[in-house]
Amino acid sequence: MFLELLLLVPGIWLFVYFWWTRNYDHWLKKGIPYEKPTFPYGNIKDVIYVKETLGDFTKRLYNNFPNSKIVGFYGLRTPMAVVRDPDIMKDILIKEFNSFPITAFEFNKNVDPMMALNPFGLSGDKWKLFRSFHSQAHTLARLKGMVPAIAKSASNFLQHIRQNIGEELNVRELTRYFAVDAVASCAYTTECNSFVNPDNPFVKETMDRMFTSNPSILALLFAPWWNLFSRGRLVSPVVEKFFKELGTTLIAHRKNNNLMSNDLIQLIISHNEKAVKEGNKPLDETELAATLVTVFLDGTETVSLVLTNVLYLLASHPEVQSKLRQELVNADCSFENDLAFDKINNLEYLDMVLQETLRIHPTIYVITRLCTTDTQLGECKIEKGTKIFIPLTALTTDPMYFPEPDKFIPERFSKEGREKLPKFTHMPFGEGPKSCVGMKYAVLSIKTALINLVLNFNISLSPRHKSKYVLPDPNSSFVCWPKDDTYMKFQPI
Repeated sequence: MFLELLLLVPGIWLFVYFWWTRNYDHWLKKGIPYEKPTFPYGNIKDVIYVKETLGDFTKRLYNNFPNSKIVGFYGLRTPMAVVRDPDIMKDILIKEFNSFPITAFEFNKNVDPMMALNPFGLSGDKWKLFRSFHSQAHTLARLKGMVPAIAKSASNFLQHIRQNIGEELNVRELTRYFAVDAVASCAYTTECNSFVNPDNPFVKETMDRMFTSNPSILALLFAPWWNLFSRGRLVSPVVEKFFKELGTTLIAHRKNNNLMSNDLIQLIISHNEKAVKEGNKPLDETELAATLVTVFLDGTETVSLVLTNVLYLLASHPEVQSKLRQELVNADCSFENDLAFDKINNLEYLDMVLQETLRIHPTIYVITRLCTTDTQLGECKIEKGTKIFIPLTALTTDPMYFPEPDKFIPERFSKEGREKLPKFTHMPFGEGPKSCVGMKYAVLSIKTALINLVLNFNISLSPRHKSKYVLPDPNSSFVCWPKDDTYMKFQPI
């Protein structure tokens, strides 16, 4: 009996090994260049052990196969692919959108309902419904109406700096306060003033608890079955509870007091009332909370991250900061003169600075898509279930598209520079039907804050920062978070 058991163990091990590795010839059969996998990790061992971010990993594959349009790899035992060719990226994001309608992150509604109901993970009628809320909340007319609220939040930002002149300020923290105040005011008509009250619920209950651990993010891509057992999720239960209570409270308050406001909450109230009249199902508590979470994420995480990066680059490149300030002065961009939406969007050099920042420091490392129907991409047939990675950090540092990619050169995004730039090599907010619906709001918020700060202060880095560029956090696999807090000094002009 003992001998039989001894023989059984290696037999089981061999069975598992051959079952696990049976797809390791997938890309070889297709004639697609690929990185040789190793059992049991495939090609993602360093990603799993946080020695490599998704950005580092996909960039390495991108650079190691310069003559290939598609590069194969293996996430544990599953064939996946990195796309190098911008034309194929266009096919995935636009032309063949119906074959790649959802992100490769596999969210489970029973485990993480807030992310499962995010438009990026939805398809079909559910996606159209949730997308419509966010589209209606970001129309041109509504964005124009948001300028005073965003400007007020920017003014609070400026006032806080003036009260702390001479000190090294943690800009990463302050940009979060600004972003929270602006989105709470614009989306929920709720005043926070986080600079005065940093312990307000929007900061205390969300900003430090929004995302859970890095392993959950990796599992959503490479082993979604694992989160079913571990109950791993991106949006924590605390945040889910907060937004459920927020939505219920705001709607009840407005109905009980016969109040109306031109914001996201009002859109939801109108939708639910119309649905009931027509005999359709209104949004339930979970769907309502997920809608609020999506807007909050788009309006805070992105705005805070990008604004921190822009300020860092301006502080480490004073000649660019001076040139930008001159444009703002020439355009008479002061809030005392009723800064308008059109004026903000017509500042060419400001937009160049922002786009160059997004090139050097994208908000995410990759765009991912899940193939839901067998599809021909170039000369390769991609089977249903294959996960595709578009490597943003590799594209934006490719010298073929961006000469001297390590240099901060806003002029590369001048009108002439953009005309020379191949399509789908710079897409900080994605492209196609699943591009970031909060993009216009995020850009408006960032620009409004920058105008306020650059006009009033000379911005310089703390001596503790030795690099001209923000260093990425190696523990953040997907979002390009800075490694450390960012400290700066502001000198009044």
